[in-house]
Amino acid sequence: MNGTSAYVTIPSAPSLQNSNAITVEAWVFPEPSLSYVNNNNGWFIVKSDGQSVSSARSYEISWQTNNINGINGPTGAGVAVQLFLNAATWAGLGANLPESNWVHVAFTFNSASGLLQLFTNGVLSSSTTNDISGTVPLAGQFLRQTTLPLNLGGERISEGPLFAAGYMDEVRIWNTNRTSIQIEESRFCRLTGTESNLVGYWSFDGTNAIDLTGNGNNGTLEGGAVIVPINGPDVVHDGVCGAPYIDPASLSYSAATGFRQKILGPSGMTLAVETSTNLADWSTLFILPNFTGEFEFDDVDDIGLPQRFYRVVPQ
Repeated sequence: MNGTSAYVTIPSAPSLQNSNAITVEAWVFPEPSLSYVNNNNGWFIVKSDGQSVSSARSYEISWQTNNINGINGPTGAGVAVQLFLNAATWAGLGANLPESNWVHVAFTFNSASGLLQLFTNGVLSSSTTNDISGTVPLAGQFLRQTTLPLNLGGERISEGPLFAAGYMDEVRIWNTNRTSIQIEESRFCRLTGTESNLVGYWSFDGTNAIDLTGNGNNGTLEGGAVIVPINGPDVVHDGVCGAPYIDPASLSYSAATGFRQKILGPSGMTLAVETSTNLADWSTLFILPNFTGEFEFDDVDDIGLPQRFYRVVPQ
């Protein structure tokens, strides 16, 4: 995305704006751009005309350079999510993040609870159950429907273009509000496109913007947008894909310290390591808050036991 004209456009579809529950996620690499000076932001994901609170706006994920638009978050550069519900309800969240870095961004919304959440790099950054004023509950309200396309990288509006500068990868839309554990376990994964509740998936691994779910939500490159290979380390896929687990290849035993084991998995989670001697009755051995992706431990309590089993349970 060049910050001035490049974007991907995807035709509107009901599945891309599920009214009662949705999750939108992507890896973004925002770069500094002069195009931000006047408008102060660039849109990475937008299904909206960018006009008034009651116009054809559904959802937007933008990068703000010096103020996250006053959206339930701190000042400074970062990501902002805006959601538009019913006829004239507006909700938003923001989180500070650095430019020129790959960042995983996801938001989820559930109409029944009214909960809007923003996750950055798999961690919950902010949440709300009220509109931008803090006085109107979101519970029972529905995502606004629009016939506008879903654009990745920006949009031209009457105020001036709001194009993002940088890169995008692994864009996904789900017709459900995914949990924090689900988001964290899959953010480094290459999906198959057949995952339950996945309605739009653009991996950009090829030369086009094909929707890998088979739902036909194929994108078109516009304004000079190009698909380029990742330059340097593949941060987007350079983490553990899937649920945390105990690595059998690292198992070792000492008569003094018992079995040594290594836990591998996505970072940022809170994990409980549980044990059992019969696979029916389990007890917590210890808790790992803010798991960093790898942890080794010795279990002296297993010395002399005929058998002992272990499992890792995300909290």
